[in-house]
Amino acid sequence: MKFSFFTTKVITKKLNNDKQGESYHGSQNGGDQVWLDTLHPAHKAQADAVSYARNQRKELVRFLEDGRIPISNNAAENAIRPFVIGRKNWLFCKSHAGAVAAADAYSLVETAKANGLDVLKYFHFIFRRFPVADGNLTDEFLESLMPWNDAVRAECVRGSI
Repeated sequence: MKFSFFTTKVITKKLNNDKQGESYHGSQNGGDQVWLDTLHPAHKAQADAVSYARNQRKELVRFLEDGRIPISNNAAENAIRPFVIGRKNWLFCKSHAGAVAAADAYSLVETAKANGLDVLKYFHFIFRRFPVADGNLTDEFLESLMPWNDAVRAECVRGSI
C-alpha cells in the first residue's frame, strides 16, 4: 500500500504524539527500538533477523519518512527476475558468440518492455525491415529501429491491434 507524503506525515505525527510510546514508528523515546530490545530469540535465524533489524533500523523505516517509497520491493524483484532467469539460461550457450547473440536478443526484449512495446510486434517490425537494409546498417537505419522511435511506437505499443 502506498501512502502520499502528506498521509505519511500525518500518521508519523500521530505516532510521535502517542502518549504510550509503544507505536511502530515510535515516539520520541524510540518505541520500536525498545520493543526490539525486548526480543531475545532462541533460534539463530530469528536472532540474526532481530540483529539485522536493530542494525538497519534507520533504513528499514525510511518508507515512513517519505510516502513515495514503497513498503515492499516486489516491483524491483519482479524487474530483475528476467535477468536471473536469463543468466541461468546463458550457461547453456555453446560458444562465446552464441552467448553474445543471446544477450543481444535479451537486451532487445527488455528494452522493448521498458518502452511499453509488445515484444512480438517489435520483433516483427525489426525483421520486416532488415531485408530492406541489405547489409547497409547505417546509424540512421538502426535509429529507426529503436523502441523510442515514433514509427516503432506507432506500430508496436502494447495493446494496439
